[in-house]
Amino acid sequence: MAKASYAKGEYRWVATLLDNLVFAEPENKEARQLLADTYTQLGYQAESGPWRNFYLTGARDLFKKDVPYTSQLINDGVLAQMDMGTLLDYCAIQLNGEKAGGKEVVININFTDTKEKVMLMLNNSVLNHRLGSQDEKADLTMEIAKMDFVKLFFGRTDLQTLSKMNKVKTIGDTKAIDIIRSTYEPADPNFKIVLP
Repeated sequence: MAKASYAKGEYRWVATLLDNLVFAEPENKEARQLLADTYTQLGYQAESGPWRNFYLTGARDLFKKDVPYTSQLINDGVLAQMDMGTLLDYCAIQLNGEKAGGKEVVININFTDTKEKVMLMLNNSVLNHRLGSQDEKADLTMEIAKMDFVKLFFGRTDLQTLSKMNKVKTIGDTKAIDIIRSTYEPADPNFKIVLP
């Protein structure tokens, strides 16, 4: 039925049929090939750029190799140019909510290079921030440069190393930053789109 519909150019119907089949039988090479061809045709016919990308990415997903995709869209240059609110939002979306469950931490950060003051709050499995605000009862207060904080948050350095290099000053419980860092989980750029 799918092959006959494909020959008639009924690509949306074919995609519906084969999407269900491929999801149920991901090892069915013939169905995967026809679905990839269908998505390719839908991509070629799409007038909208995003829809074209959706279809062609789906086709690629059906036959991509197990070689990891290594594109790094966010690097130190990009992070350095982010304003503080955007940077802290980016940090917040890197947390695994399940790992953060039941953990509560408040950290005051004084950025030595940008002269900004920030309060980070981990509560209810979410990392929030308040720009220009600090809590007198914070678990930890840090003085650190913006990019040193980025390296610390994403696990490329630790407090001991930064302390030895005189790049951070801390008051309070230094385990507070470790609690936040323990909830960090980088996104997997190789997640499956079409296959289960």
